[in-house]
Amino acid sequence: MWAIDATQVTTVQDGKIWLFEVLEHWNAEMLGWHVAKRRIRYEAVQALGTAVRQQFGHRTAGAAHGLALRHDHGSNFMVNVFEKQMWFWSVTPSYAFVAEPETRGCIEWLFHTLKSRPFTAASSRPLTTCATPSAPSSPATTPNG
Repeated sequence: MWAIDATQVTTVQDGKIWLFEVLEHWNAEMLGWHVAKRRIRYEAVQALGTAVRQQFGHRTAGAAHGLALRHDHGSNFMVNVFEKQMWFWSVTPSYAFVAEPETRGCIEWLFHTLKSRPFTAASSRPLTTCATPSAPSSPATTPNG
């Protein structure tokens, strides 16, 4: 099962931006992300498409057959465009409980980690994951990739 969510981050150079992130729900591995100035429905599709291509090698019809995607009831994830794209890739929605962010715990933990400590592209200090909060994640799972 994967999880998807978005958060707003303030940067020095670009001001406020939106980060759309897709994670493997059981180990918090970053699978795909998309950064945008605006939070519109197409941006969430971009993050999911990146993850589908990376994990399945293509984004054709039925590419992610059998995959469940946990998401909240945010407008980006409930619009027709996003739902049709999930259907095209054969992704099954797994709706989080309303007002209970812990049902998407790994992605909420990632966003908390990003916002609670300074992190720059040049930083050598890796992020931690929710699966192992005290252990650093592998270099392949950091935004530096």
